[in-house]
Amino acid sequence: MISSSFFLLGRRVGFLLGVLALTMTASAFDLQGTYVDKGTGSTVGQADTHPVSLWAIVTAEPLAPPEKFAEVASVRFRDHGMGIDALMRNAEGKTLSHLKWQAEKHYAKDDDKVTVWMKGLDGSDDGYAVEFNGAPQEGLLEVTVTKVLSTQIGPKTERLGVYYFEKVR
Repeated sequence: MISSSFFLLGRRVGFLLGVLALTMTASAFDLQGTYVDKGTGSTVGQADTHPVSLWAIVTAEPLAPPEKFAEVASVRFRDHGMGIDALMRNAEGKTLSHLKWQAEKHYAKDDDKVTVWMKGLDGSDDGYAVEFNGAPQEGLLEVTVTKVLSTQIGPKTERLGVYYFEKVR
């Protein structure tokens, strides 16, 4: 009787360890890493893909020409539990600027994406919702930008585009 109890206990422990191993290997999207600043994508209403700056998107200027951010070579995201830091770096790796997003105030995490909310630079109540997620192709970051307009009857959204950036590390 005792040996069969140990056998059943051993099977249950083995089963639980197997489930734990599966949940540990099933990874959620992780934004952390360094990405090339210049990506490509398509803006709603434009037929062709075009270059775009990741830093422009991160600083609430998603429609700015990438030439405006010519000195930016990469953007590094660091998640430290209480928030996410975005660091703008030049080709030599020197940090030129940075910003911080606070958890729950500026962004939310799901299993497959990180959504950041930011106000526009014009001082109005309008802003952007930016979704970062893994692209179907390994090593790419997919960024979806949606303009959120404040109206008298509630928020109205306009999808601006989907853009892709290469992960360096």
